[in-house]
Amino acid sequence: MNSAQKRKERRGLLKLDHEVWIDERKQLHAERWCRQQLGKRWNVIDEREGRWACFWGGRDAHWLYRFCFAQEADAIVFALKWYE
Repeated sequence: MNSAQKRKERRGLLKLDHEVWIDERKQLHAERWCRQQLGKRWNVIDEREGRWACFWGGRDAHWLYRFCFAQEADAIVFALKWYE
């Protein structure tokens, strides 16, 4: 992979700049809502076209999920709907 290809790949990873953390109890419903309202989920392996993604909070925050959005407006609407 040359440097131009690496930069292009990193750009796909950097576009989900806006994030909202929610409780694990809401995660499944929030994912369903995102699919209905925002379309396909961002996927690092297959496609880089999605506008949103969801990630587990990890070992230190196992009860939280991080929803990341490409557009600030999507993050705001999501936060108004799902944030406690």
